[in-house]
Formats: sequence, C-alpha cells, structure tokens
Amino acid sequence: MTKLFIFLFCGLLSVTGCTEKENPDEDNTKASGTTGELTWTLSTDGTLTISGKGAMPDYTVTYPDDYCRLCVVTVHNPWNYAIISVVIKGGVTSIGNNAFSRHRELESVSIPNSVTSIGNNAFYLCGRLKSVTIPYSVISIEDAAFYGCSGLIEIFNNGIVPQTIHSNVFAEVDKSTCTLCVPEISIKAYRKADVWKDFVNIKAIE
Repeated sequence: MTKLFIFLFCGLLSVTGCTEKENPDEDNTKASGTTGELTWTLSTDGTLTISGKGAMPDYTVTYPDDYCRLCVVTVHNPWNYAIISVVIKGGVTSIGNNAFSRHRELESVSIPNSVTSIGNNAFYLCGRLKSVTIPYSVISIEDAAFYGCSGLIEIFNNGIVPQTIHSNVFAEVDKSTCTLCVPEISIKAYRKADVWKDFVNIKAIE
C-alpha cells in the first residue's frame, strides 16, 4: 500500500507539473557585478563574460603569512566561483594582473582584438587551459601570465612582431609538445626571439 501511494503521488506531481526546476533563473545568470569600468556576468554553466570599454583592473593576491607559501591563498577579484570559460567582449583593453589566477577549472578563453596587454599572473596555474589565441593587438604580455598552464597544447599568436616577454611567461608549459602558431611572414622572427624560440614546433597560422 505504501509503495502504491508513493507511485500515485509522484504521478500526480508529474501530471500537475509540480516539479522543481533544476535552474529556476530564467536569465541563466548565477552572479554579476562591476569591476572598474567593466561589467561581468557568470552563467550557471560556468561562462564568465566581461564587457564594457576600458582597462580591466589589477587584482592582488594575499598569502596567509610569509612562512606558508603553500597554504590557501586569496585572489581579490570579484568572480570567486568555478569558471569553465571566459569570454571578453570587444572594448575591453587589458587583462588585469591575477585576473584568472588559480582558476584551475578554466578550459577556454576568448580575447578580443581590443586587448593590448595581458597582466602579471593573469592565467597563473590554469592547468586545464588547452588553447589560447593572442590577438594581433596584444603588445605586452607580463611576467608569469601563463605560468603553470601545463595543459596548453597550442598557442595562436597573431602578432606580426614577437612580443618581448619574460622567461616566466610560459614557465611549466611543455614547449616540446605545445605548438606555437604565428603569421607565416613572422615565423623566422619568432624562431629568433627570446622565449618564443624555445617552442620546438612553430608553424604558420592556417
């Protein structure tokens, strides 16, 4: 009798439509806010979208103390959530220091041609990031920007002139397996440029 009652009760819920929605937010937004002159929204599928006009602020990192560098650290950016992908809209002119530092779940990022600089530790320890496209507009890639992005298998750099970068920018990226794709007319320049020349496989962007 008990089993029959449960069966009938569940059936009634299905008929009347009294089932809880898995995602009650119609706009699919999990969180949103502002950062500097820019706005950001995080959808329930883990996509962070940053839009507006101007530079992204720099963010700081706090360690518990000077003697515990391996302890949990705090990155002071507004999107302290699990982020799977980042979409930066046209009009944003820079990626701030520590913008996505230690977002280990991050798998993809879209950078528009309006961005001219990528800050220190911007993608620090984003180990699941497999591919990144650097627009031709980027002239500055700061120290440790992609440090610890060990999952990178391809980098598309559209810069005609190789950016002058610090040796730590791609530290812990396997340069023997990660393919660097650049404009065909610039292959020779990249093969001579510091750090870029360390990539074993440099080929033309198709």
